Amino acid sequence: MKITNDRIILDSDPRIRSKSEPVTLPLSKEDEELLRAMITYVRDSQDDEIAEREGLRPAVGIAAIQLGIPKQLIAVSVPTE
Repeated sequence: MKITNDRIILDSDPRIRSKSEPVTLPLSKEDEELLRAMITYVRDSQDDEIAEREGLRPAVGIAAIQLGIPKQLIAVSVPTE
């Protein structure tokens, strides 16, 4: 799964305020793929070259609900530079 700006829902979308469901550990294959796509989006958005090429908005983190997926998953990447 590739996350682009088009997949990220806006604050005005009512889904952003829906209650997210917990996920179980170990993660299911589906949840693991989602989490990997989320962290890839965040890291790519912090790379100026990739972000410009793919038109990504800068992000420190992203939650699954921002993709319209009501699961308690969040990906955060804080650069160490």
